Amino acid sequence: MKRTANRLVTSLAVVTAGVFMALPASAGLVQLNSVADLTADDSIQWSALGGDLTSLTPPTALTTANSASATLTGSSVFTVFLGSTYNADFAAGDTVVSAYDLNNGPLSTGIEIDFANPVYALGALIQANAFGAFTGTLQAYDSSSTLLGTVTVNSTVLGSGSGAPFLGAGTTGNLIAKAVFSTDVAGAAIDTVSIQTSAPSSATPEPSAFVLMFSSVAALGFGARRRFAR
Repeated sequence: MKRTANRLVTSLAVVTAGVFMALPASAGLVQLNSVADLTADDSIQWSALGGDLTSLTPPTALTTANSASATLTGSSVFTVFLGSTYNADFAAGDTVVSAYDLNNGPLSTGIEIDFANPVYALGALIQANAFGAFTGTLQAYDSSSTLLGTVTVNSTVLGSGSGAPFLGAGTTGNLIAKAVFSTDVAGAAIDTVSIQTSAPSSATPEPSAFVLMFSSVAALGFGARRRFAR
């Protein structure tokens, strides 16, 4: 009987160890399909860089709404547009930034944002610099320039102001230090960048919960030993 009880206690110990080993540890990226999918507590407002048709020569220093620092790069030149001037599907009163040269037209380059303080999630409305169907892409990197993952969205630029698609990503591992927005058609333009700088709520139990779980399992094992020892 004692041998059977020992085997039961050993099995319970293995299960308990397995619970601890099952804690998530791998990095990854989760696609966010609307601004409501992230707990935005900061943003990049392109109107802070100038009015309609302002030309930017990167690298361009950015300051978020909460005074955090970032850098805009990824193209030889960018242009700030009002939504009405850009003439796509952004809202008319919005201010957007585009990989666009006022002298030579759209550029087939991306929009890269480097964060001085890495973030948990971000996203923005995105359009291609041409009418018709496009695929928007968002790549996120950590502070070691390791790719965390890629998310995409398929849409069509109608030029009717009917609404641009949202493309966002949240990390489940290392924080996002660099984000690159692009499309497969003549470069990209993005609206206000919504940013989440605080840790998201997690479904992973708190350490105290694991202590309670371990205590419960241990108590079951002790009770089993007493029953089998009688």
